[in-house]
Amino acid sequence: FSRGFLVSMLDTFVVRKDLMKYRRNDVLGRAAHVSRGVDTASWGAQRKLLVKYCARHGAVPVGVGIVVGLVWFMSMLVPVLLPLDVAEMTTERCRAEASGGQDVNCAPSRADPAFLALAWHVGYWFCFSMSWLVLPILSSYVLAGAFSVKKRFFFALRDRLIFFLVIGVLFGIATVLLVLRFQFSLQGLSGILVSLANVFGVFVSTLMLSYGLIEVPKWLWKFGDYQAKLRSSEIRATYTMERMEEAKSSMALALGNINAVMSLYDKSKKDMPTRKRKTIKKFIRLIQAEVPNPDSGLTLPKAIQDNALHCALTEDYLAGLRFKVKKRVIEFRKVNYLWKKRCVEAFELEDLIQWRTGDFQASSWIGSVFLTIRAYILPVFSRIAAAATALLTMATIWSEATLWTISLRNSLDLSPFSYLIHQLHPPYIVVIFFCFACVLYLYTCLFFGIFRFRLFMLYELVPKHTDPFTLVLNSILCSRLLIPVAYNFITIMHETTYSISILYEGATTAMAMTRIATLHKGMDEVPVFGVSFNLYFPAVIVLFVLLTLCRVWDKIMNLFDLTKYSFEGVGDERLEAFGRQLLSQERNKWMNQRHVEEDARIKRYMNPGRPSEEDPTSDTDFGGGQNLNFSFEVTSDAEREEEIHQSIEVRHGMDSPSLRSRENEPTELEAFGEQAPPEGTQDIAEAPRKSRKKQKMKTKKKTSKNSENEFEF
Repeated sequence: FSRGFLVSMLDTFVVRKDLMKYRRNDVLGRAAHVSRGVDTASWGAQRKLLVKYCARHGAVPVGVGIVVGLVWFMSMLVPVLLPLDVAEMTTERCRAEASGGQDVNCAPSRADPAFLALAWHVGYWFCFSMSWLVLPILSSYVLAGAFSVKKRFFFALRDRLIFFLVIGVLFGIATVLLVLRFQFSLQGLSGILVSLANVFGVFVSTLMLSYGLIEVPKWLWKFGDYQAKLRSSEIRATYTMERMEEAKSSMALALGNINAVMSLYDKSKKDMPTRKRKTIKKFIRLIQAEVPNPDSGLTLPKAIQDNALHCALTEDYLAGLRFKVKKRVIEFRKVNYLWKKRCVEAFELEDLIQWRTGDFQASSWIGSVFLTIRAYILPVFSRIAAAATALLTMATIWSEATLWTISLRNSLDLSPFSYLIHQLHPPYIVVIFFCFACVLYLYTCLFFGIFRFRLFMLYELVPKHTDPFTLVLNSILCSRLLIPVAYNFITIMHETTYSISILYEGATTAMAMTRIATLHKGMDEVPVFGVSFNLYFPAVIVLFVLLTLCRVWDKIMNLFDLTKYSFEGVGDERLEAFGRQLLSQERNKWMNQRHVEEDARIKRYMNPGRPSEEDPTSDTDFGGGQNLNFSFEVTSDAEREEEIHQSIEVRHGMDSPSLRSRENEPTELEAFGEQAPPEGTQDIAEAPRKSRKKQKMKTKKKTSKNSENEFEF
């Protein structure tokens, strides 16, 4: 996320040649180029996220990709617009001081104020409407199992009914209180909406920031401690394996349910009307299409039949089954990828540790250079970054804890960020990069805590395996949290309308303000949730930080065996030892598989003219009415090669050791149900011809029988 922003910013504001024709101190160009640069930076970041994380093979519908891309684009305007907004505010105040007779040098304006105001309003209300109205319905719609658009839409409405009722009740209570205390107005109504959304965002971000502000500097400081990283990787491997076992058992039950439905269909299809039989058959094929193909790289578990299952061939039951299959396939795909990722990370750390001790040699000098950089140079830079982020963490916690002091009679301003902006008066470009770095660090800490919290596993982005449901949930998360965190940063700088009215003695109309503060101006008419909550609740971050430092939350969750509510990478020696054993077994398995592949590659090189080893029955399309049996056997290349040679020998009637070793096994004719003639009574040259005739006759008979059976097991 951070790398995408930095690359897009550099590509937009530095590398572009059309900005170089302006004078050197005019870094960002004129207002038109600023607007184009902002759009390019945001669009480049969200495009990279979509390309990297979307599931392959068209699993994400085009409409879902467009909606998620638009929401990400508008959400990512926030960290790009906020630095420009603050810098323009400092420039406007400097001009006001210069017009008052003070001798000050003011930087020229680089952005159009009207463009900033329009971008904030459009971006905020677009994200608000999408995150609280459209995206919740879309998240249930993409996961619905109904077979028509209308029924899926109504399923999504029913699924989100409680959510909308809670939101409506809260909005109604706040509106009644506003009418009783103040005069009703559109600004007050918008203030209620903004306040409720801001309360949710500040509450969640404060909880997650209390973890990220502590763990991100610690993670950077321990970046060079590869032994500790290996232990953490072993613990995460244990949790991933537990998650994989749960996903396999759920997937096996889902496959058993599909088999039961298909078996029931074969038994009762003769008693069904033709129209209903075709409809049920189409629904079953749609459910089959949700299951991954065996040639997709996933080894499906063996189907388990639930004896207590009472299935019925109704549209509602099949829709519910499709809903369950979708959720379980999503989790099964994710966990399989994550397990491979955990193994690769652990194996790389093991190799790096062995290379540092001299037990492992790089394959080339380029590999030695990369290992040297990773082992000795990157830890130095990570320690420097850890020190810088630790200072930024302390400044953030201090500013959050002392926000309430501005409401005292003396109006104490104890925020380091406010001191930098109001007292030091930094240059325009320094304000931009300082605000951008601070907001980006806050977002990094926020998502670090969210993606480490096990309860939020639904929001995780897995490269090339992120399904539409997870993409929609992640876009909801971005649209609900990015703007409240940005407004919280404005609050700790004391740049809200309430703070300015106190610090500058009611000069709200005369003082230049940021456009995001003007957007949230209606919150001043909601005293409890609009003003008091933003001043006093962030101080709770001190308590959460202390709990994070002492690992109180994880200890309580481990005590009551509620590890799914703990943070990832936290465990004891038992989990570490178990994870080490799992990784050792997986490494041996990978090494054996590599040896088998190398042997097969050598054999293919030595015998380039032999038949292809591809199995024509492996390309199974579950949605095309093929036979479905969810138990797949994985054979090695050596076994496949032996089977092919044996089939060639049987076809040509060769007398070989492989045939002599299989004298007691049925011949090719017996495999098709015919009695083979005794030895010597048939010419070898005529055997293949007659066997082919018998095979065709039996194939015709089977085809005529199977025309009545759509599904076999």
